[in-house]
Amino acid sequence: MNTLAFDCSGETASVALVRDAVAVFEEQIAMRRGNSGQLHACIQQILQAHGNPDRLVVGLGPGSFSGIRMAVATAVGLRLSTRAITGGLPSIAALDVAETAYHVIGDIRQGSFFFATVADNAVQGSIEILAKSELLAHSLRHPCYTLDQAGTCNFANHAKVSAGILARQFASLESPEDLGLKPLYLRPAHVTAARQTGSLFKTATESSESR
Repeated sequence: MNTLAFDCSGETASVALVRDAVAVFEEQIAMRRGNSGQLHACIQQILQAHGNPDRLVVGLGPGSFSGIRMAVATAVGLRLSTRAITGGLPSIAALDVAETAYHVIGDIRQGSFFFATVADNAVQGSIEILAKSELLAHSLRHPCYTLDQAGTCNFANHAKVSAGILARQFASLESPEDLGLKPLYLRPAHVTAARQTGSLFKTATESSESR
């Protein structure tokens, strides 16, 4: 079973294809804000080399509004063109770190930060919204990470989301189609939905016919 995964919640995008729990492709892509071309090119390369995936998972955040929105829109297009079982998982539960339990901090602007606890690849409890003074006073039971490149606080280390971890999580689920694709926005996104103009991707069959 092939599971395609990607995440755009941080300052780099992560893309992976996992076959029976083994990563056959995994790459981090440095992306400029709102530039989806590199992500789409990478996914197209995977589809041409390995065919359509059986399952498709996307990171839902929290993180960059524009990145998450772009990733979810890409997943919707791929679901239509590949007919893969599709769903989303929290990006912060798939950080590429050694620990199985950790905290995640993110700057959500206007002087506020989110604080979450992850254990065994699952977010524990609710994600808190804190002022900086509250964040600095928060008790820490585990190592602390942030997706922000510059570092949110001096006690938070920078980490990246692993699409390979997302794929393995999703592949292990019995009913992944029940998860949906609702982004984890911690503030209103205030965006206008783009018109759907058709799929950005060719299916494996279409690719072979065009050669």
